[in-house]
Formats: sequence, C-alpha cells, structure tokens
Amino acid sequence: GPDGQPINADPETGLIVFGVQRDSGAPLQRGRGSASGWASYFLPMLDKAFAREQFDLLRVHLAGSLGPFHGVREYHPNDPNAGFGDIDSGPVVVWGVSATGFSMAGAKIHGHDDMLAGLASMSEAFGISIDDGDERRYISSPLLGEAILLSMKTARPWYEGQGTRHQEGGQ
Repeated sequence: GPDGQPINADPETGLIVFGVQRDSGAPLQRGRGSASGWASYFLPMLDKAFAREQFDLLRVHLAGSLGPFHGVREYHPNDPNAGFGDIDSGPVVVWGVSATGFSMAGAKIHGHDDMLAGLASMSEAFGISIDDGDERRYISSPLLGEAILLSMKTARPWYEGQGTRHQEGGQ
C-alpha cells in the first residue's frame, strides 16, 4: 500500500486481516490471533523480515500473560467482531485456544523463550496433559490438536541451511 503497509493489513494493528472480499480484496475482518499465530509458523518460510514484523505485532496487540501463563487473544479489544470463538479459533474466553497454541511456533522461531514457556504452560494446564508410560497426551485435545502442538513446539526457521546439500554435493 501507499503507506508501506500490506494492502490487506489491519489499519490499527498492522496485522494481516483475517478475511477479504473476493472481488475488491477489502478487509472483512481485522487481524485475528488464530490466523496470526498460524502465520507465525509459515511466514518465516517466505519472508523472514515480514514474519518477524507480524509476530512482533501479535505480541504487542494480542499477547498477554498472567503469572507463568502466556496467551494470545483471538480478537483485538476494539474489534467489533469479537466473540467467544468460531470454527477457526476454537473456544475464546480470555485468550484463544488456537491463537495461543499456534503462536508457540512464532515464539520458538523468533527466540522468545519466556513467551514460549508461558504458552506451553497454558497448553499443559488447559490441555490437561497426563503421562502415560513414556508418552504424554492431552485429555481435552483431539488428535489433530496434539499434532498441531507438536508442530508448533518443534517449529524451526526453515530458511536456515536450505539448499546446503544441493550446493555442496551437487545432488
């Protein structure tokens, strides 16, 4: 856009908007935590600087903490579409379930260890994890939720070392 912001950025927060109109590309919803958290996993594969900028905006506008727990709000406090969640966000009470879980990737990739620990504490507490022999599982999370948490907790910046084998070995 003319001000340097992406055309589909929330004008108040700078976060990528959640939905756009098909024909015009005009925003339908403001930036939301579940989408911003999800993007924190994938954006580093495309544009490191933009990924960091978007995650920093998520931290400023949507993240919070209460003692050892960190969470990510689904909706900005001024968002007229705010509610208790939908199919994309999962349940929203104070923080969003999906927004909090997905944001672990950004915290890990961008080196925010305190935030990552606090997000993990939240997932452990509200996912009600139990040890079952040599496995840990979450009672209140479906299998897909466990797979997503595994992906987010083990996220890494994909741009590190990319192409090294091909360049060195010609394979």
